Amino acid sequence: MERLDQAIYDTVKYSAMGAKKLAAIMKIGHQVFLNKANPNCDSNHFTAQEVVTLQLITGTTRIAEAMLDEVKLSHEESSESLANALLSVNRELGEANAAISDAIADGRITPRERERCCREINETKAALDRLTSTISAHP
Repeated sequence: MERLDQAIYDTVKYSAMGAKKLAAIMKIGHQVFLNKANPNCDSNHFTAQEVVTLQLITGTTRIAEAMLDEVKLSHEESSESLANALLSVNRELGEANAAISDAIADGRITPRERERCCREINETKAALDRLTSTISAHP
């Protein structure tokens, strides 16, 4: 379950919104929210519904992918070829680069641009996670 715990932690840590705002949106006390996201906390955990909500709010699928890896289920992304996984990383990285380039073109980054950049970076991380899974499962 280590990868799942890390995926939850990373989803919260790398969210463009920050833990305080995520906790408020999810109507969970900030400290309880942090405890639930802490991979070293054995007493507090997110419910299945909270995990789904967290992914919908942050726009990431890192947690779902970690869950699939834990139970060894196959799905579309995990069965893709190594070449396709690598192409996906490159595509996502290109989209992140474009978002960042667009954002800094005028010398300032607006909140909307910041959100887009962080979303694209998170999508790149998810693609890298899929590549890691594909490499691990490769014969």
